[in-house]
Amino acid sequence: MKTEKKDKKTIQFITFKMNDRTYAINISHVREINKLSAITPVPRTDDFIDGVMNLRGSVIPVINIRKRLHLAIKSNDKKNKLIIVEYDTSPVGLIVDEISEVVKIEVGNIENDKIKMLEIGAEYIKSIGKTDDGILAILDIYALLERERRENASAV
Repeated sequence: MKTEKKDKKTIQFITFKMNDRTYAINISHVREINKLSAITPVPRTDDFIDGVMNLRGSVIPVINIRKRLHLAIKSNDKKNKLIIVEYDTSPVGLIVDEISEVVKIEVGNIENDKIKMLEIGAEYIKSIGKTDDGILAILDIYALLERERRENASAV
């Protein structure tokens, strides 16, 4: 008797390190990964926005994920990478400490209900992914980039 092997649905994530912790972003949001280059500060922007940079002729905003997640701040170095994500059809750069790898996580190993137990930074975490190597905090790219806009709109 043959046993059919069912393919389990998986989602791919790009993983990166911040303060020796590993985080993940759904790879469908990622446009490319680059070296960190010159960033021009822009006055009167939120503290987590390091400024803007030129990406092949396009000016894009650059978000410092350390600041956004309220992690200890350190100077940028050669290891830092820039994850370019699509946000409202426009590219945005996210500074991370270093890129780890691309991982596939089975849908059944992604949990959303555990987030309520977390406090600091939980508003930016979409779900928790269980892998053979441990647990990953899967970031909500939209919450990272538009939280201030929603707060300002609800205050009106």
